[in-house]
Parts: sequence; C-alpha cells; structure tokens
Amino acid sequence: MNHTKRNRGFSIMETVIALVVIVLVTAAALSITMAAISARVKMSNYSEAQDFAHNVLECFKAAKDDNVDDRISNFENNVGVAGYKRENLTGTNPDYRYKAENKFEAKITADFDDDYFEIVVTEYGKDDKIIIQFEYGQKG
Repeated sequence: MNHTKRNRGFSIMETVIALVVIVLVTAAALSITMAAISARVKMSNYSEAQDFAHNVLECFKAAKDDNVDDRISNFENNVGVAGYKRENLTGTNPDYRYKAENKFEAKITADFDDDYFEIVVTEYGKDDKIIIQFEYGQKG
C-alpha cells in the first residue's frame, strides 16, 4: 500500500504569520482613525472657542448705556451662556475668565469707561496655546 501524504489546511507557522499581519494592519488602521478623531475634536473645540469669542465681543458692543454699572450688568447678562463657567470677577472694569470644560479657557478684559475690550482664548489648561486673541477699541 502506497500512502501519499496530503497537505490539508495551513501549518501553525502560516497561521501565526497571518495573525501577525492582521494585527499590524488593524493597529495601523486604529491609529489613523484615532488621530483623525482627535483632530476633528480639536478643530470642533477651536471653532466653538472662536464663536464664543466673537459672541462675547458682540455682547460688549451691544451693552450700550450711559451708566457704566448698567453696561456691566447688560454685558454680564448677555454673556451668561450655558455650559461656560465664569470665574474671577473683580473691580469696576472687571476681568472675566470663562472655562468650557476640557475645551478652552477665555480671559476677557472689559473696560466699560474707555470702551475697550480684549479677549484671549487658549486651549484648556494650556495658557501658551492661543486659539484666538483680539482687541476692540483703544486702551485709555
């Protein structure tokens, strides 16, 4: 009797190599996907920060009144946006600090006597990463 050995299936080495290739391709695809998602979230946060800054400037411009205290009150009421936490309110011409959790922080200087406004919006927790910064009016 002549028995011939038949090759059936894959050897263990071929299977291991195939699994390694599949894992490497999957890891690369996940890495690219995570980078894309991270970039999209960052751009979304930047866009929201820019919208916030422009809206606050419009609130400052809209807060027109002869009485400085009324201008401050109007400004504060108009800026009271849900989802942003306000901190640090000091003096007659206050500096404001707003935070959007894990998104951005905004420092606003509003001088209602001299009709001057400045805003600096940075990445959350990174004061050196400015998203947007601009001024309106002139310092007294």
